[in-house]
Amino acid sequence: MTGSGTRTDVPTDVPSGDASDRCPYCGRPLRSEHLLALHVGEAHPGHTDREAAAYAEAREAEDEELFVYHMKVIGAIVLLFFAVSYTYVFVLV
Repeated sequence: MTGSGTRTDVPTDVPSGDASDRCPYCGRPLRSEHLLALHVGEAHPGHTDREAAAYAEAREAEDEELFVYHMKVIGAIVLLFFAVSYTYVFVLV
């Protein structure tokens, strides 16, 4: 590990012909521009204003996706709770 917390021993072989974005600083292949923006913003301090804007946009999109995921998990837990409660009250008692 380096001082910034990024691992450098992760295998990053990309099959030939696979279109992937590469980090302009370390050459690491990433699957999408979204992941590239997140990588550059978190792993490489001192990036350009354009890269900072792309990182902020990618971070916001990721936060929104995570919020939706959390809402789905909470909904599933609530439904499970009501299903167990219904089963207990009307079927078992």
